[in-house]
Amino acid sequence: MGRNHIFQNRILNNVNVGSLKPNEIRKVCDMRDGWEYVIQHINEPLHLGFLEDIHALIAKADVEYWELGVPRFSDVGISGTTWRPELPNVEKLHNELQELLTIENVTDRAISVMLWTMRSQIFQDGNKRVASLTANKIMIENGKGIISIPVELDGTFKTMLVQYYETNQMQPLKEWVYEHCVDGVQIDARQVEEAKNVLYTAETEVWNYKCRKELRQ
Repeated sequence: MGRNHIFQNRILNNVNVGSLKPNEIRKVCDMRDGWEYVIQHINEPLHLGFLEDIHALIAKADVEYWELGVPRFSDVGISGTTWRPELPNVEKLHNELQELLTIENVTDRAISVMLWTMRSQIFQDGNKRVASLTANKIMIENGKGIISIPVELDGTFKTMLVQYYETNQMQPLKEWVYEHCVDGVQIDARQVEEAKNVLYTAETEVWNYKCRKELRQ
């Protein structure tokens, strides 16, 4: 992972990384902007508009400008399955999100919101990144640590995610995420800036790993 951190740090410090495409570099910077937004609005109420604001920041390299921060208006395909999500209904999404936010246990609430956001496929692209940032907003705000999918478990997570998409049975994947993907460090207000760096690094590890893998092929 050391090499991945080098590429990431070079990008964020405005150092040229010749082996990366401009679009790949932009994705790293967009994720940085997403984390900045989460930290700056860490104590604000969570609602559908918050997810839209995150998407507008992190998906600039993935969708057309008119699709940024806007629930999709066309069908999308999901890799690894013939299942297709329904078109977003804003009122239904709002109600479902608000219901999830009533879950008393913070970690359960965060994981549930994350998985629900992924399956809802609210946006044309970038839904998993929006979901992860949103879940970690809940975790950080309540001092419960972070949620991050380890690189070595990314394949298992995707397989189980497809199963969840197809069955809408969240509990097995929720339990797996709780067991394998939650770092229960306690974070107080004075540690928020440090937490941002930890979270950003964790989230971009998977992306950097995949990028290096693709470039070697």
